[in-house]
This record gives sequence, C-alpha cells and structure tokens, in this order.
Amino acid sequence: MIGSDHASRPPQYLDVPTYGLVGLLSNTATGLGAALSFMNGVVSGIFAILAVLALTAALFAGALGLIGRGLKASATWARPIAVVLLLVLAVIGLLALTVLNGVAWLTDGAVLAVLLYGLWVLVWGHEDHQTA
Repeated sequence: MIGSDHASRPPQYLDVPTYGLVGLLSNTATGLGAALSFMNGVVSGIFAILAVLALTAALFAGALGLIGRGLKASATWARPIAVVLLLVLAVIGLLALTVLNGVAWLTDGAVLAVLLYGLWVLVWGHEDHQTA
C-alpha cells in the first residue's frame, strides 16, 4: 500500500458551477481522500518507528535478563558483558553531551552518573567474598 500509485496521480476536480452539488461533493471527497492518504503515511511511519523501538527494547530486556541471572549465579561471563554494555551506553551518553543543551544536557548528565555508578559497582564495588 505504501508504494501504490493512487496517491501519485493528480486529483481531478470538477467545476462546481457546471456540476453543482455533485461537483462540490466530488471535490470534497477527493480532498478528504488526499488528507486521509497523508495521515495514513504519517501513521505508518509512526508504527514503523514503534516496531523498531519495541524490537530494540525486547532485545535489551532479554540481554539484561540473561546478564541479571548470570550475576545472580556468579557466572564468569555476565560481569564482563554488563561492563561492556554499560561502557557502550556511557560512550553514547558522552557523545550526546556534545550536542545537547539545557535540561536535556542535565538529564543526560544524570543518566551518565547512574551508568558510571553501575560501572563502579561491577568493576570495583562488587567483591566476591568466599566463606570457608
């Protein structure tokens, strides 16, 4: 439906003095069809963005779930993966600081503080205490 050529053809408007009420109704339907076609494109774009965001969130949640279970079970692979994920997010946050202004800059700074705290906990703050 996105690539259909129905929207590419110019609308055929009728002369209202010649055709009267039928021409007016036809022109209104043509204009309404063009407006609905535009709204269809906008909503399709929004749904495509939401689908990408949902997939990204599902993959991220799955990764966090696996890492969380791994940390709970003291798996050797979970902590390095969590550190790498937090480092990637921190680098993205640092790059975002270069283009953000005002409140967005402060919000990104707060997110960076949380990410750095998470890195500190994973690398230095979390010690495995073995009891005999």
